[in-house]
Amino acid sequence: YKRGDLERIAGPKNHAAWWLHERTLDLPLEVFAVVSSSSADVCATHMLLYAATNAMLNSFVRFRRSMGLPACALNMTSVCDVGIVAKDAR
Repeated sequence: YKRGDLERIAGPKNHAAWWLHERTLDLPLEVFAVVSSSSADVCATHMLLYAATNAMLNSFVRFRRSMGLPACALNMTSVCDVGIVAKDAR
C-alpha cells in the first residue's frame, strides 16, 4: 500500500456518513442506516483497506448509538462475480 491509500479509499464513504450525521442531528430521525460490508469482520489480506473502511463505518454507527441516536449498518456480503472481489480475483 502507498501513503494516502486509506484516505483515498475510506475517505468518501466515511466523510459522507459524517456529513449526513452533522446535518441530521436536529432532525427526529427514526432510522439512520449506512451500507457497510462483512469484510470488516472477515477479510483477506488483499482487501485490508476496504475492510478498514467498513470497520470505521461500523464504529461510526456505534458512536451514534452511544449518543442515543438511531443508527444501523447493513453489512453486505461479498458477491464473487462483481465489484472489488471479482477485480482482485483476476
